[in-house]
Amino acid sequence: MNTLALRGLVVVLLGLAGCTLGRVPTPIPLRGEPPRVIVVWPAVPEPFLPRRDELLLGLAPAVQRRGYHTITAAVAAQMLDAAPLASSDLAAVGMRLGADALLQLHIRRFETESGRWLRSAVWDLDWNLVSTRGLGTLWTFTHHGHFVANDKDRGDPLRPLDAEPDLAPAADRSQPGFRDVAELMTWLHHEAMLHLPELPR
Repeated sequence: MNTLALRGLVVVLLGLAGCTLGRVPTPIPLRGEPPRVIVVWPAVPEPFLPRRDELLLGLAPAVQRRGYHTITAAVAAQMLDAAPLASSDLAAVGMRLGADALLQLHIRRFETESGRWLRSAVWDLDWNLVSTRGLGTLWTFTHHGHFVANDKDRGDPLRPLDAEPDLAPAADRSQPGFRDVAELMTWLHHEAMLHLPELPR
């Protein structure tokens, strides 16, 4: 397992451990029949293309934890590479990938300040679940917020990956500290997908 994936796993496990301490959000109902297979759409807006992998890190596992089968962004990109399809051609995408819906990350704003560690971040994001079977938009979640590291987050280069995260000095005391964009995005995807209804098993 590479370092990026390991960091993502650590943040998810810490988030899962901490979610019992706070309020569990009420899922936003789906509009229409639940999809069985969801593909994480591998496209992000042009300014963010160099950061695509870290911006989408942790999204597929967060969907899987809600009971859905998923196709990761990396697999979807490989499958579409030979004959690209636009996300607007929903029926063709569904047939090519064997997916009932696309999960698209829309980025209206994403700004970060980094040194050795992530110092601050501001974001305005949408997660849209769109049917490939002609049912339109099935589910949407919007989140905008910010993160500011405390002094301890900026210092210790020997801090282990599995160390307990420090809390950010913000109103939401459930928000942990983040060392990089990958950790932040994994946490954001996990929190967003808690609003996606679980698929009955």
